[in-house]
Amino acid sequence: MADRSVFRVRDVKQSILSIRQLLAGRSFDSMYDDVVVRAAFERFLEILSEASRSIPDEWKQKHGPAIP
Repeated sequence: MADRSVFRVRDVKQSILSIRQLLAGRSFDSMYDDVVVRAAFERFLEILSEASRSIPDEWKQKHGPAIP
């Protein structure tokens, strides 16, 4: 299980980086009005959410308080 968890953490990190890159320099309205950008944002957020569910509770308790 720990082996797969490492991949899930990587997926979370990659999704966050992708969201930051996608939204760099954009306002909320700009993002919301662009259907393609909004769909990409939603997909990255979906990946992040799904991956975070697979991270073991022990890891979340141990490392969670240090993660903003």
